[in-house]
Amino acid sequence: MKQLFYIICLIGLIGAFIYVVKKGEGVKDRDIETSEEVPTFNASWGSQDDPKHTTPVADNTAGIPFNYRTLNLAGTWQIRNLKEKIAIEGELPGDIYSALLKAGRIKEPNWGKNEDEVQWVAQEDWVYSKEIQVTEEMLKHDRLDLFLEGIDTFAHIFVNDIFIGKTESMFFPYQFPIKQLLKPGKNVIKIDFKSVAAVVLDLARRAQHIVPYSSNNRLPFMNFARRAQCQAGWDWGICLSGVGILETVELRLWNDVSIDHVYTTQKHENGQVNLLVTAEVHALRTCQAEFKAQIGEHSQIFSQEVHPGLNVVNTEITVENPKLWWPRGYGEAHLYEFSFGTSKQTIEKKLGLRKMEVINEVLPLSEVPVEIEKSLGKGMTIRVNDVDIFSKGANWIPVDSRFEKMEDATYKRLLNDAILANMNTIRVWGGGIYEKDIFYELCDELGLLVWQDFMFACSQYPADYYFLKLVRKEVQFQVKRLRDHASIALWCGDNEVYGALNWYAPSRDNREFYLSEYKRLNESIGGASRAADPTRIFWPSSPSAGPGNFGDGWHDDSTGDMHYWSVWHGGEKFNAYYDVVPRFCSEFGYQSFPAFPSVKEFASPDQWNVFSPVMEHHQRNKGGNVRIVNMFGHYFRMPKNFRQFLYLSQVQQAIAIKTAVEYWRHLRPVNMGVLYWQLNDNWPVASWSSVEYNGRWKQLHYHAKRFYQPIHGYVRQYNKPYDNSLGTNRDYQPITMLEVSYVNDTLEDISIKGAFHIYDLSGKEIQVIPADVNLSKETAKKAVKMELPKEYVQNKDRYFGILNYTSIRKSGEAVTKQNGHFFAPYKAYDFSLPKVDIQVLKNGENIWEVHLITDKPAFYVFLETQSSATIWDDNSFHLLPGEKKVLKLIRSSKDWNEAELKNDLFIYNLADSYREDGK
Repeated sequence: MKQLFYIICLIGLIGAFIYVVKKGEGVKDRDIETSEEVPTFNASWGSQDDPKHTTPVADNTAGIPFNYRTLNLAGTWQIRNLKEKIAIEGELPGDIYSALLKAGRIKEPNWGKNEDEVQWVAQEDWVYSKEIQVTEEMLKHDRLDLFLEGIDTFAHIFVNDIFIGKTESMFFPYQFPIKQLLKPGKNVIKIDFKSVAAVVLDLARRAQHIVPYSSNNRLPFMNFARRAQCQAGWDWGICLSGVGILETVELRLWNDVSIDHVYTTQKHENGQVNLLVTAEVHALRTCQAEFKAQIGEHSQIFSQEVHPGLNVVNTEITVENPKLWWPRGYGEAHLYEFSFGTSKQTIEKKLGLRKMEVINEVLPLSEVPVEIEKSLGKGMTIRVNDVDIFSKGANWIPVDSRFEKMEDATYKRLLNDAILANMNTIRVWGGGIYEKDIFYELCDELGLLVWQDFMFACSQYPADYYFLKLVRKEVQFQVKRLRDHASIALWCGDNEVYGALNWYAPSRDNREFYLSEYKRLNESIGGASRAADPTRIFWPSSPSAGPGNFGDGWHDDSTGDMHYWSVWHGGEKFNAYYDVVPRFCSEFGYQSFPAFPSVKEFASPDQWNVFSPVMEHHQRNKGGNVRIVNMFGHYFRMPKNFRQFLYLSQVQQAIAIKTAVEYWRHLRPVNMGVLYWQLNDNWPVASWSSVEYNGRWKQLHYHAKRFYQPIHGYVRQYNKPYDNSLGTNRDYQPITMLEVSYVNDTLEDISIKGAFHIYDLSGKEIQVIPADVNLSKETAKKAVKMELPKEYVQNKDRYFGILNYTSIRKSGEAVTKQNGHFFAPYKAYDFSLPKVDIQVLKNGENIWEVHLITDKPAFYVFLETQSSATIWDDNSFHLLPGEKKVLKLIRSSKDWNEAELKNDLFIYNLADSYREDGK
């Protein structure tokens, strides 16, 4: 009887299966308008609770035999929109805005205020379709899978008009087995993208409680979508919240087994590295599979029986006397060729062998400088190969607002710009994307450490079961995808999400509830991160005090990492940077406008005023233009025209960041990291960036090249401790103390021969103050600490100083640098208008040079080409009479002749920003 019962049940199951298949064959577009009728996940293999089953197989298919291959579906797709009756062509990978622009259906969103005219695009559904040819030979494979990576965001997928599943996250890939739906000859793949704006509005309406979202988003409730938050706009970003695919769209054909993930764990001891190789392998049937793992000249060949479903395969390789990977400035970023696979599929990557740690400990009292009279908690230091690294760099946002414009050349240019500015660390900010492979590959090659945020920023987020399920899949996939990159130093839970609890009325008024929601989210992220990569620290949030202690990273500078925004958002003067002693400042910044040639690329002449409608449209931080002008009032005379307004804003930005970085660098080892906000822009805009959208370096980037150099000297002027008995306001207490300090980030002791030269406004030298010092490796040290003579205090607007110093290594190599100092605000000086003469020529290396001389002291001299984003080896510098400055052209998008280059140059200086009298 029991056997009969089982037979009846089996027949019933078979009948149900046949009914479902027949029913599915009739599903059309109109049948899936409501999400409740659509299956929750795709039809891919295995348990839907296991994110491993939606991860991709090998990205590298070069040389793979026919029984493992891919059919690239990238290229032209047909696009239609039923509501607007639009039918055009577009690219995938790509985005709807780029397609509409090429088809002439919208105007360039970056120009003027055209952004406002394209907001309708985000409210529409868009259907992409493509015909593909399938052969009988292809159908002989056991599996044919449709693979989509970086799909944005909510889409229903069809093969030959049969619905196969939907997508709900941009941050992990989807893989649909579709062999049974394909036929020899013509087949049609269709992706029905739903309006993200409409879907998240529906999700928010159905939520059980309010989930506050960032006011930076022009479209509400984007915190309900697992996609780049800044696509809906940010305080530096355009709102282009359409649809598309960022990464991959292809068919994957395979038999027997597929390798989903390969990752390694390094153990360094006794001058060797034991490399544990782990592979996640999906098998269709039980079989004996042979694998080969190789790093450099070392390899292991082994076999293992695999069974249907997921299999975990391990082997170990020992590398004797390894060449280690080092961050920029500390040694070679050596990479080994690594491969793992079968005879049918091989995954290749490059591995850097190194120890990577983040030290979150209390600094021994003996290492705390005596002038830091405060208690310190646990700090934050990135340690590589047992060497404590002083992290110098910037924050990174997506390189463009449109997928189609996220080109490899842009990644290469921007990351090389970071290297040219002596950076060694990049923070991938949590409101953007997990970057494309080329970003991490270049960071590995260049020796750039990566602080990797998970993609949560500035909002509160849902913490229900379903949302957290998506989050765990995302984190596990991205960590396994990225963990073998030598450059990644840490995983960070979010950007300012914890701090944002205090920003919104619902979370402030019911903090206990929203804090519990935040903890559920953060613990889900952290748990998935630690499970997928136990080799790296999970830093809970930025800013925070570190694991187990979120702290107040905006106001407490004594522990963890800090975001310091009192100067920009709070309107404090630049000397406010001297009032904080961060352990690691991972965010701070000051804005400037783009250069005049850049403004011409988005604004017509009638808009050339910083308070014009277009200029204010290209300023996304509320009140930002007013803040820039208000700060002018503290330091500068008002510029004489629009062009000089833009120039002076960049001088001001450079001084602001320079003030902070120089002081904080010289606090090592109390402070061990400075990352300013931000490196790049994703459209032409007034922002905190040091590199403009079109590739031009702002003055800040040239200053970063100097203030981030491994050996650096600076001059600081400050008050004695405030004495209330003087009966004066602290702001009016004379600034009487002067110090000259140096920092040495290198791994060798050096000696410095230095002198601080004081000049009058004619350029005549008045006094020389010796500033020599012997400087041990990885230290900072004061060479001069003195009270200024009364002459320089009482007549501070008559003098300025230049620190000249030469660093001498044990090899005898000597490098001379300089740094300027002003005793009073620039507006107090009666600068003469200098005449700066230039000569343009090519040197013997076929490199263009510009030679400059001046008749009077010239400050913040800045060369700007009008028709090309030309980069020089130096810029924004001081020039004294009798000196010759030679600048070399290191990058330009234009071929020049001598006359063209000379005529194209515009030369700025500080006095010329406001003087018109020719004096």
